[in-house]
Amino acid sequence: MKSEFWNERYSMVPNAYGKEPNLFLKECLDGLLPGAILFPCEGEGRNSVYACKLGWRSYAFDYSQTAREHAIQFAIENNVKIDYELKQALEYIPKRMFDGIAFIFTHYSEASRKQIHQRLWRSVVPGGHLILEAFHEDQLNYASGGPRDKSMLYSLEKLNDDFPKGKILKSEECIINLHEGEFHKGEAAVVRLFMEKLL
Repeated sequence: MKSEFWNERYSMVPNAYGKEPNLFLKECLDGLLPGAILFPCEGEGRNSVYACKLGWRSYAFDYSQTAREHAIQFAIENNVKIDYELKQALEYIPKRMFDGIAFIFTHYSEASRKQIHQRLWRSVVPGGHLILEAFHEDQLNYASGGPRDKSMLYSLEKLNDDFPKGKILKSEECIINLHEGEFHKGEAAVVRLFMEKLL
């Protein structure tokens, strides 16, 4: 989808995905020592701001100017600071190494998914962590959000090769009830990964 679509969505419905952090992200982050963490396609900042409040140094990018503006303002309201770049996922080149990376409902085309995942995973230090929650292929049976193109939906099998040298701490495909703003609401089929990067 083009940036105009997301700019319009975030302009029409502020806090389109709510102000609270993603519950799976919260569950994983709450047990980790803070460091530097990257949030690809971060939207309006609900997850990166939460991480900052736990003591993490949050870095983020998105290609929606409106989302970035809302995220920066949300960070100010919460007395934290996030380093937020305006970039497309295929264009983003990490300028540093990270202790963690969180892909929260970031959906890419079949042609670019593995490339993006592996490039960003390389920027995570050994001992660092991956947190991922996204819509499963079965989400086409639900109306709670996400792409309507199956090729942009995920499964554990699809993701298996995207993140090499990882120790799986949690891995599941499940049905949950989403309560994330206007556009993530109701029963949803998701895939979840929590991994530690090995040497």
